[in-house]
Amino acid sequence: MSLWMDTYTGGQVNLPQPQPGQIRIEDIAHSLANQCRFNGHCRFFYSVAHHSVTVACDVSQLGALDFLGNNSRLQLLALLHDAHEAYTGDVTRPVKSLLPQLGKIQDMIQRAIYADLNIAPPSDDEAATIKKADNRMLAAEAKYLMVSQGKGLQVGESSEGVYWASPILSQHDAEQHFLEMYIRLTNAVAKAENKLSSATSDASAAESVD
Repeated sequence: MSLWMDTYTGGQVNLPQPQPGQIRIEDIAHSLANQCRFNGHCRFFYSVAHHSVTVACDVSQLGALDFLGNNSRLQLLALLHDAHEAYTGDVTRPVKSLLPQLGKIQDMIQRAIYADLNIAPPSDDEAATIKKADNRMLAAEAKYLMVSQGKGLQVGESSEGVYWASPILSQHDAEQHFLEMYIRLTNAVAKAENKLSSATSDASAAESVD
């Protein structure tokens, strides 16, 4: 069975399997900027888009460097790690554990997002690094945003040394930061890939001459 939903830009997305060309980064940024973390139970509004930006910033401390001496691809993948929530909503971990089918649907949507945005899915190592940063950020967010300060929260990571993007961004600012970071990182990734391709070609040419 195929269902569909309307999006911010006026498009439609088939669910649970989006069709090629249906994913738009503007829809993702707008939706995530208007969704509150912790199902709205934090002390003030804090968007999924802002969370995504902070995870992308924090992950740069954890991952290996790429060909140009940075980790733009890892940051890009971290920025998009919750992109599927633009189409399913931000479901809390306890609820998600009760709905195993939801995880499969989110995975299908996430794969469609990578395909439409022409981004290779994360490797196992990349996924593990992003998960670590996500858990570190969850611990930090709970500490500063929840009345409970995250007491009893078990994520397996400490918030110590976490990059915290403050002040809290409005929905509009979070959306703009998300889009600007996406553009900057996609350009950086393309530059690194082009330089690597050029270096590989030069090396092949040199071997042919030898």
